[in-house]
Amino acid sequence: GGARPAAKRGLRGFNSWLCLSEKWQRQRGVMICTAVMSLLYWLCQWGKSLAALVALKGVIMLDTIAAIIEPPSLLSDDLFSGGTVTEVFSSNEVTARLWLNPEKDAPYAPRMTYWRAVASDADGTPATGFLKAEFSIPKLLGGDLRRNVTEAQVEKALDLVDSFVRSTFGYMPSVRKWTAQRVDYAWNWRLGELLPAYMSVLARQRISTWSRHPYDAAEGVVWKSKSSKGRWVKFYNKALEMGLKDPKEYTLRFEVSNYRDAVKYMATRWFGTERVVA
Repeated sequence: GGARPAAKRGLRGFNSWLCLSEKWQRQRGVMICTAVMSLLYWLCQWGKSLAALVALKGVIMLDTIAAIIEPPSLLSDDLFSGGTVTEVFSSNEVTARLWLNPEKDAPYAPRMTYWRAVASDADGTPATGFLKAEFSIPKLLGGDLRRNVTEAQVEKALDLVDSFVRSTFGYMPSVRKWTAQRVDYAWNWRLGELLPAYMSVLARQRISTWSRHPYDAAEGVVWKSKSSKGRWVKFYNKALEMGLKDPKEYTLRFEVSNYRDAVKYMATRWFGTERVVA
């Protein structure tokens, strides 16, 4: 009801604050950071998850996706590169894990993993196993990874994944219909030399009972949920992660990573749908 529009207005307000004059930002940096952390705390308490962020179209963008499907037919080992690893799951099912990753200097492509059952099904037919695709939407689209992606661009990226999968493995349902195992949402703000001041405040904040850790790779901070739902929240310097050391390029990145159980929780709790990508 009224809570979701309120959250949307709150994040849009945060966007607007970060676009104000440099002098105003320096004077109000602590206030802005405290406001956004209060909003995050409220979202954590509301429904005991950050799932509300999924619905905030135009405020937060879809970033990284991992999804899985049972192929319509057995896939040939020749379609994959590298060796084969045998894995035994808790159900005592024995599988062979294969993978297909893009070459180092090749154009970006989804990372594919295939779990093929070693034994046949009870009726004697070969088990087709499971195929997983993991990809970054901004990387698929190319260009500056610090830009914010639109909904139309997300659709274009999903079409690119479909094209890659079908050209590599033959016909498959659209990745939109695959079961989601990881969904990341993010947003970027170009702050330049002001970013360290914001980060120094953010790094001291807490989200509910979540554990807080430094994100050293990009001078940031990450909060991890203590439950089994598997959700991480990060603020960090996206420019440093990309190897850009000029302070004028500094970009504050806000990121929410939802892993398997968290994705399932969001789908059933908030949307009453199956755990599909789109």
